[in-house]
Order: sequence, then structure tokens, then C-alpha cells
Amino acid sequence: MSNTVDVVQNGVANIINSGRELPEPELSLRSSAQEQSQHSIQLRGPIASLPPEVLIAVFRACPSNPWEHGEHAMCVSQVSHHWRDIAINTPSLWSSIRIHIRGAGSGQLRLMELFIERSRTSPLDIVIDLTRPWNHRDYISSPFIPLDMILLLVPLWRSLSISGNISEDVVNVCTCLGNLHAPLLESFEVVIEADVDDRHRFDAHFPIFEGGAPKLRHVKVQGIPLTSCQPPLSSLFSLHLYISPEPMEIVRYCGALTASQCLSDLHLVGDVVEDMLVDHTLPGSPLISAMSLRSLKISAVEASALYNLLMSLESPALECLTIVCFPRMAHIPALAEVLRHTDKYPLLKSLSLQSADFNQPGTIGIVSNLPSVTFVSIRSCNSPATLLHLLLRDPPHSAGAVNWPLLQIVAISPVGSEELDALDNVIQNRISCGFPITCVQFDPHAFRTIPSKRLQWTQERVRVEIRRPQ
Repeated sequence: MSNTVDVVQNGVANIINSGRELPEPELSLRSSAQEQSQHSIQLRGPIASLPPEVLIAVFRACPSNPWEHGEHAMCVSQVSHHWRDIAINTPSLWSSIRIHIRGAGSGQLRLMELFIERSRTSPLDIVIDLTRPWNHRDYISSPFIPLDMILLLVPLWRSLSISGNISEDVVNVCTCLGNLHAPLLESFEVVIEADVDDRHRFDAHFPIFEGGAPKLRHVKVQGIPLTSCQPPLSSLFSLHLYISPEPMEIVRYCGALTASQCLSDLHLVGDVVEDMLVDHTLPGSPLISAMSLRSLKISAVEASALYNLLMSLESPALECLTIVCFPRMAHIPALAEVLRHTDKYPLLKSLSLQSADFNQPGTIGIVSNLPSVTFVSIRSCNSPATLLHLLLRDPPHSAGAVNWPLLQIVAISPVGSEELDALDNVIQNRISCGFPITCVQFDPHAFRTIPSKRLQWTQERVRVEIRRPQ
């Protein structure tokens, strides 16, 4: 009961304070809800008799995570008869259908049937978790999954997530999706977290949802080639490709990135594309036009691969760039070489660098070629103080230009005495020269390690925020 009350308190408080997406009849209840909030939220008894309109709004504000969503539905439906009646008649509360290999059996089937019945015609979020317990990894037979029941609901699918640690299990499910038509599908994710002993051979090209998925906006594929479970990509806003066991052919890679004219968010993590040679000194060199791209996260084992991937993309509207460097690799010089090309990213505002080594040559090329940056994040990097020192103007009142003149926010983790000294110098220096930083962000662990006097000094000059790593 305590957890339920906490959930409702938070939900009611958020709704009262923000009025978030309340239908018109529910908006009319705000003034009366505010008058009663001190009583209804604090007391255990009256909270069970909240008006139906407020309860519906709270139910709709349930967690977006499908696993938590289902638990939330079961929890709030057992508070009282009043809550149960409202919950059962709120179809969207039951719209997350979860299938877990470890829960296979009559109990899971009954729970699925219950959620399906109560969701009525609401768009559904389907989660299929095929992760086997480690002590059952060698069991050959495919797990029993009530796919027939789920496939009948395809017209209502809003999102589909398939995950597992045995490639064959996941592929067997994907092969059932070939000719389906999913008119409401917005998000599709496949994640395989298999170890090196899983030697499954993937089909070279296996399209799915060939009947059409006109609303598909987000696709994430990890541990399996995109071509082995490729849905229609013509309406994509977001494409995330992670750690593929078989790199994609360049032709198919180019086709995936140019299929949609709306692609704005792209993740390429690991060697997901086969090696390509890009020579931009020659006319007609390969170039992918990604004019709508706004956010890019990228990493590659070899610095040359990172360079080629970045140089092959024409993305002048890019605003957010995240580079994940593999330790001990010379990615900073490669990035600096990319930025040497004039106006590669003229609108870039956010730059995140993870596991970079700023002792490598080229660091100065990064800070001197991105004048539009307003936010920089430095995580798990070697010698971050080296980069911070490049943000100083020396002497402070000189007429020379300052690197990153628009910089407002610095996020850094972890922080030691050297990083704190460099950060303090940057804060003071840029205040003196008229280009102040307004905010510094630390992760929770780094925040707790900062001496109180140093923290107080910083808080007197800039806003200090705690930011959890993305």
C-alpha cells in the first residue's frame, strides 16, 4: 500500500502542478484538486476516494517502462473497490503485454489474457523477453512463447521489443514477422546479448513487416544485423544500430540511412558497417546525404573507421554529437581531422566525448572548430584538464578570440583535484573575460566526492546540477 500511495502522490502532484495533457473535463477539476491536495495526498484514507477523473489522469501518468507499467496496473487495481472499478474501465492502463521465458506457463497465459481483455482496443506495447537463465543456456529446445495469441493483435501493436541471450530464440520470433501489416507500429527493437560461443548464422537479408508499417518511427537493433530483421524504414525518425556480429554492406547501409527523409537521430555503436575507404579529395567520393539529421552517436574500434563514417555523412543540421572512443585508440586526431573540413557541423550545440584521450594530438582542433557549442560532456576521459585548459583566455582580458564562446554548460565525470582546479580556473577566467559558464553538471558519485568548500565556491558562481549518465 505504501508504494501505491507514493505512486499516486507523485502522479497527482505532477498533474496538479503541471496540468500535463489533461482532457478538458479533467482540467476543470484542477482548482478543487488543489484545495483537497493536502488532505487527499497526505492521508491514506481519503486517497482511496479520489474523483474518477483524477484517478484516470493518475493512471494515464503511469511509468512508460513496460515492466513497471504492468506492475503499476496490477498495484492500483487492488487498492480498493473504487480504484478497481476505475482501473478496469481504463483500457490504456492495461496496454503493456509482457512475455517472459521464465514466466512461461498457465499463470503467464492467464495474465496475458487478462491484460488483453482489459486493454480492449487500446494500442499495445508488446515486450517479448527470451533471456534464458544461465543454468539453462545449453537447453536446445526453443522456449514456448504464445506467439499465436500475440500475432492476432498485430493491428493494435504500438511498440514491439524482442530481447534474448540466445540468437536462435530471437531469430525464430523475428521470422514470424515477415508478411505482417502493422498499421499502428511506432517502435521496433531487437536486442541480442549473446556471448562469443553463440555461433548462429544470420540470413543475409530478411525483411519483416512486408505488409507495411507506415507509422514506424524508431528502430533499434543490437547483436544482430539490421538486414536480418529489417522493417520498412521510409518513415524513420530514429535508427539505433549496436554491436552487430556481421557488419552491414556499404550499399545496404547507405540505403538504410537514406530510406527516410525524416531521419533525425542516428546511433552507430561498434563496427556495424563494413570497412569503407573515403577519399574526399577526389570528385565523386561516396557521401550520404542526411540533411534532416539532428543527433548522432558514433563509435568504432579503429580511428580510421570513425573518420570514414563521419566523413561519409553530409549532416549540416547536426546539433548533438556523441563520440564513444575505445580506450587507447587515437580517435581524437581522427575527429580533429574531420573538423578540419570547414563548416562540417555549423549548427552543433552539444558535444559529448566518452573514453577519449586528450593527451593525443588534435584536441586543440576540436575546441577551435566548433564555435556554436553550448554544452560539452566529458565522461571517463584521460586528462580532461587538458581540454578544459583550452577553454581559457590567457590573459583573461586580451582581445584574442576565446574557444567555444557560446559555451554554457560543462558536464564532467569523474572529477579529481586536477579536474576541479582546471574547472575552477575556467569558471573564473570566463567570468573575467565576459564569456561566463552558467552551469556545471556532475554525476551523483562525482558530486559526493567534491570537498564541501570547493563545492560551495562553485555554487556561488555557477549553477550546479546532478546529472545521471545517459
